[in-house]
Amino acid sequence: MSKSTHAPQVPKELTRKHIARTERDARATRYLTLGVGAAVALAVLSILFGVLRESVFLPNEPVARVGEQTILTREFQQRVRLARLRLINELNFYQNLGLQEQAGQALQQLDDRQGLGSDVISTLVNEAIYRQAAPSLGVSVSDDEVQQAIEEEFDYHRVPPTPMPTRTPAPTLAATAAVTVTPQPTFTPAPTATPVTLEGFQQMYQQALGDLGQLGFGEADYRSLKKNQLIASRVQAAVVRDVMTMTEQVQFQYILATAPEDIEAVQAAIAADGFDQVYGQVLSATFVLTDVNAGDVPFVSKVDLSDATQFGPRFADTVFTAPISSTFGVITDTGGSIYFLGRVLDRAVRELDASAYERAQSKALQDWLAQKRNELKVEVLTWEDRVPADPDPRATP
Repeated sequence: MSKSTHAPQVPKELTRKHIARTERDARATRYLTLGVGAAVALAVLSILFGVLRESVFLPNEPVARVGEQTILTREFQQRVRLARLRLINELNFYQNLGLQEQAGQALQQLDDRQGLGSDVISTLVNEAIYRQAAPSLGVSVSDDEVQQAIEEEFDYHRVPPTPMPTRTPAPTLAATAAVTVTPQPTFTPAPTATPVTLEGFQQMYQQALGDLGQLGFGEADYRSLKKNQLIASRVQAAVVRDVMTMTEQVQFQYILATAPEDIEAVQAAIAADGFDQVYGQVLSATFVLTDVNAGDVPFVSKVDLSDATQFGPRFADTVFTAPISSTFGVITDTGGSIYFLGRVLDRAVRELDASAYERAQSKALQDWLAQKRNELKVEVLTWEDRVPADPDPRATP
């Protein structure tokens, strides 16, 4: 049987063309690998940079500068979240009571992120002003005072408050004759709150710190917040301490019109019939013109009169310089032209009522803050894109 034999195959020798193509394909593969690797590396770097920016760089970027102090994004976001938590608690409280209007207002504030952020920025700036002004006003807050304020916030008192004295029953009078008395309903005293013990306070405090920890608040942050609140309260009291309780006030009557020809007709009527008669006709709607109005303003300070939308500074200057019992005329400077004819009834230095005194204190404080903002060169930086939306009241628990 014949046996076929095969000669061994000799590989073909690569031509220059084949070598060039192989090298070209290898280069293309290498470039593709390098390109994919670079793209992956760039994506990883972008993600890493984003994580670092959100977790390291951004929280330490300033949102405002107040003199020598800087307010960081981290502080701003903490306070926004705390403000949101308080609004959520209000929302739940109103909803549980069925107060839908108030609940809607709380929800509206939560949805207005820019408005809430603006309020927080203003609060943080004011706190920085108070901190820097405190030493010059003799204001300081110790660590123990901070601790006591925290304890009292949880209704724990180191020294329990003295209970209100009970009324001693009146002695029973002996009746000389039989008296029929209609039974009256007895009054059941409201239950008194159980005093919070030290152990109870510590338990509630730790629970509160746990809740705040979810907002990025540590215990040091919480204690700093309470200290800032105490400093703010004491600085405010020092600033308004010298607000006068007595000031010059004026009492007057007025007739107003919005057209010059109407006020000219009123003026002519006053010249003919006297202020009292025309004033009474306008009040009783028996005057020939129906587009004029009249009013009587009790004693008011010049500051309040100047700030009143209807009157304004020019009106206040006129009323406080016009002779008593004489008439005056003035055009307001509060926007639209309102023509006034009036008569000063009395002007005297009087004590401010409670609401007027509170307004005077508020104005003194706002003026002081405005002055400090200029002195400290307050600079509010970018914050609008850093307002957190959490916690969210609509989030599923």
